[in-house]
Amino acid sequence: MKRSLFLIKLIFFISPLLYSYISVSQSGFSKRNQEPVIVLGTKLKPLLGSRIDRLSLMVWKNDQFYPIPFQIDERNLKGEYIFTQLIKKDKFIPYKDKDENPFLDENDEMIFMSFDAGEQAPKGAFPEFAEKGIELEIIDPLTQESAWVYLFSFAKKPPISQVDYVKLIPDHQKHIQRIEAKNYIIQAPPNCIYYDYLSLVHSDGTRSPDLVDRLKIRCCAFVFFKKIKIPFAMDALIKILPLAYKDGKIRVLALGQGYMEGPAGIKLKGEKSVVKYYPTMLVFPIHLQVPLDADVLLSDFTLYGVNDFNENAFGMHYYDAHNPYHPEIFLNGKMSKAEKNMVYNQDHDWCVVTGSQGTVVFRILFPPEWDFVKKELYYKDELNFYDPPEDNPGTIAVGFDMKKFVNLQKGSYLYFFHFYFPQDFKIGDEKAILSIKDNPLKVKTNIMTKLPAK
Repeated sequence: MKRSLFLIKLIFFISPLLYSYISVSQSGFSKRNQEPVIVLGTKLKPLLGSRIDRLSLMVWKNDQFYPIPFQIDERNLKGEYIFTQLIKKDKFIPYKDKDENPFLDENDEMIFMSFDAGEQAPKGAFPEFAEKGIELEIIDPLTQESAWVYLFSFAKKPPISQVDYVKLIPDHQKHIQRIEAKNYIIQAPPNCIYYDYLSLVHSDGTRSPDLVDRLKIRCCAFVFFKKIKIPFAMDALIKILPLAYKDGKIRVLALGQGYMEGPAGIKLKGEKSVVKYYPTMLVFPIHLQVPLDADVLLSDFTLYGVNDFNENAFGMHYYDAHNPYHPEIFLNGKMSKAEKNMVYNQDHDWCVVTGSQGTVVFRILFPPEWDFVKKELYYKDELNFYDPPEDNPGTIAVGFDMKKFVNLQKGSYLYFFHFYFPQDFKIGDEKAILSIKDNPLKVKTNIMTKLPAK
């Protein structure tokens, strides 16, 4: 009898851990299994007003409901996120915002991962102690494939998954903020907008070595009819002051304020922005302030944004929309004939670097009013080409060489870098990754009715 009780307790203890493996390996989608699903509170009307700490997101598998990782990020009436940790003198301080609301409302966002979605539950099925429920059908608009999740409010403390897909790991001695996510580990030097460490996590749990020198954002201003050229290393000049964080199971929200240091330590403050770290990707916003129409002072202005890799990335292949996968196009510190013959002058917004080390899909998204800016290919695979400031001398860089910025008019602009880190990537899988932005998963909600007890 004691042995039977012990086995029952053991099964009860390990079932959430076992489920975290099952849910990842048995997604409801054949392709759309790399992305977060964000559901606005307006889609959750039957549960609006419910206590957030009494909600559980669940899936139906093996004839029962299981909790899956999710989070609800609160926003105020302005649409700004409510953060839970402030940064004071490099220390994290728990923070309760005056706009924080313990109840679900229309401004809030619920987030979960597409690979955790499961089967459709039988009509009327409810977990024990659940009071209300919503069925959310997640639909791939391209294939019409569906998968389901279920949000329930409970009369008491709900069943909650303990799986945490992304963590903020602060190192106060080194003044480093490190993100450890399901598919990648990334970190940046103190107050820098660029990262200088990237390790890719494989599906078997092994990790690549650090693959990057740094993210480089460099520009060049031309004046006096292009007779004078003034280069700027924006990744070094522009700093970021960390202000607040929210560390959830599905994403880390990092609020920071850009600034430049002037004479005598004077800080010229820029805009605030929120970097979003997900288990499989990150979204990196960049604010660009244009005080005057650019062509008033400048003859021309160019900008490039690239991932500058290090020698640990040797052997990784490159391709994009205009340069299909080619076995002779790979990183090794010297330009091959195939690399020199690539198409460089066509507009594109994504590229792939992939190999046994893992995969990085790099995408840039401009506002619609920038349709005149051309995003050409930047590709230099040359160890003897130096582009300081850099930690690893030489250039093994891929990204975007952007032209016609001189046509920008006065104003404040926001554009984005998206970085995706898919596991078990195969050539062609980028189509599903590009759909994250181009053809987002749709969410259809249905109110659930509990069957009366027999």
